[in-house]
Amino acid sequence: MAALFGALHALSGEQVHDVIVPGWLERGGGHPQFVPWSSVLYLELNQGFLRLDADQGVLVLARTDRITVPPQLDEDDEFAVASLGSLFLFDGGPAPLTRVRYWTHHLPDVGQAVVRYAELEVRGGVRLFVDPMWMPGMRLATGGFHDQNEAVFAREREVFGALEEHVISWPTNP
Repeated sequence: MAALFGALHALSGEQVHDVIVPGWLERGGGHPQFVPWSSVLYLELNQGFLRLDADQGVLVLARTDRITVPPQLDEDDEFAVASLGSLFLFDGGPAPLTRVRYWTHHLPDVGQAVVRYAELEVRGGVRLFVDPMWMPGMRLATGGFHDQNEAVFAREREVFGALEEHVISWPTNP
């Protein structure tokens, strides 16, 4: 848990500039199509990125200084990224990260910042919910998705066990 607390407290004062999904361009017929790498997501911050990885039903959070090319890409695949910031968090410009709501369950401490789900809030109210247990990768949703779908998550708790909810927040700057 120390790695998780350290990773979250290091986000104090950060601003989110974009939500970025890595992927590749599929050029097989017609227009090139962007194919997202659906198990990785990056939040572009003032200094580097917060990388979120879906890994066997948990979400691993890590700071990084760059977006990396997934090693699973074929030699003929062209790496690309897609900006989703305007779809999920804001309509342009940086937005202060004001709160992270996250859920944990009893896992052994693996020395990584690991959560079950995370809900990241910017500008004191716009929220992005990230669920790493969705097929084929991460489920992204907005504004209170967890609360609006309590029946789905209640069933999951029956299968996987109880979750603890946590919140860390920072004041908004005028």
